[in-house]
Amino acid sequence: MFLKTAVLLVGALVASVLCPTNAALTKGHDLSSVALMESSQGAKWLSAAGKTTTIETILGAGGMNAVRLRLWTSGQYDLSYTLAMAQRFSKAGYKIYLDLHFSDTVRSYVSSTLKSFTAGGVTLDIVSLGNEITYGFMWPTGKISSGNYANFATLWKAARLGVTDAVAAGTTKPKVMIHLDNGWKYATMSSLFVFDC
Repeated sequence: MFLKTAVLLVGALVASVLCPTNAALTKGHDLSSVALMESSQGAKWLSAAGKTTTIETILGAGGMNAVRLRLWTSGQYDLSYTLAMAQRFSKAGYKIYLDLHFSDTVRSYVSSTLKSFTAGGVTLDIVSLGNEITYGFMWPTGKISSGNYANFATLWKAARLGVTDAVAAGTTKPKVMIHLDNGWKYATMSSLFVFDC
C-alpha cells in the first residue's frame, strides 16, 4: 500500500512539472443548506467578535472564494431554491460551483439549467455533471459494472453536450468537473484515468 501511495505521489509531482497549468486555487464550501438552516432552523451566524453577520462573510474572511451548491431535479434543492442561493453568493463575489444531480433527463436538463442561471445573472465557474460518479450515475442504466462504461459514457457525453448547447446559446463556458468520491484510492482512480499528459 505504501509503495502504491508513493508511486501516486511521485506521479502527481512529475505530472505537475511536466504538465504545468495556470489553474487558480479554489477554496470553497458546500453551502447548499444555508437558506434552509436560516429559514427553518433559525440559524444565525456570529463573527469571532460575537456580531451577527452572514456565513459567506465569515467563511470569506477565512479565505473562501467559491461556493458549491447542489441542484436536484426536484425537492428541497430544486432550481428556484438553488438559483436564489447562487444569486446570493454570486452577488457577494464568490465563484459558483454547481453540482448537478440527475434523474431522468440529461442533455436538455443541463442546457436549460445553465441557461436559467445565466438568465438569473449568475456566472457558473464550475459545473459537476453528476455527484460522486465513481460507479456511474442514473442507475441502473448508467451504472458502471465489470469495467463496462458504455452506457455511463453515453449519458455523461449527453450531459456534456448540454453544456455545449448552453454555451452556444450565450452562457459563459464553465469548467466541467468529474466529481468522484474516494480520490485517495489508487486502484479506483487508476482504473478510471490514464495518467499521461
